Amino acid sequence: MDIVTVGDNCIDDYSFERKSFPGGNAVNVAVYLKRYEVNTSYIGVVGSDGNGKRMIESINNQGVDVSHVLIKEGKTAVTTVVLNGGERKFTGYDEGVLRDFILSKENIQYVKKHKIVHSAISGHCEDYFKEFQKSGLITSFDFSNEVESPLINKLASYVDY
Repeated sequence: MDIVTVGDNCIDDYSFERKSFPGGNAVNVAVYLKRYEVNTSYIGVVGSDGNGKRMIESINNQGVDVSHVLIKEGKTAVTTVVLNGGERKFTGYDEGVLRDFILSKENIQYVKKHKIVHSAISGHCEDYFKEFQKSGLITSFDFSNEVESPLINKLASYVDY
């Protein structure tokens, strides 16, 4: 595999429009790269609920390797989204089982089989980036719009992009 994305996934719930979509930074990056014919894997955790099943099926149907996604008893993360003048506004977030996400030793070794690892501010993976970079991986991290986040200083030496 070329690129592994690790961490966040959530169902974007547009309740007022009666629509919802699988997503999350790490999921979106994996899916969009796959659409450009890049070999991608996604590692994360989903709940044992219907949203978790939907998340795995949706990612897998896009051709992304989901063999290391963990299913944990509980709820999959859900972000409540409203449209305001055509722009998305995030109005709520239930982190669900993602709240306690950690990578197993097996998953860390799996990550190291790739060339590039990507995660984001909601992915709970920041503690692994020093190890990832020291193992020779190219690292990518999306801080979103959190320009004051203490993670910027913590990760600055371990993030390539």
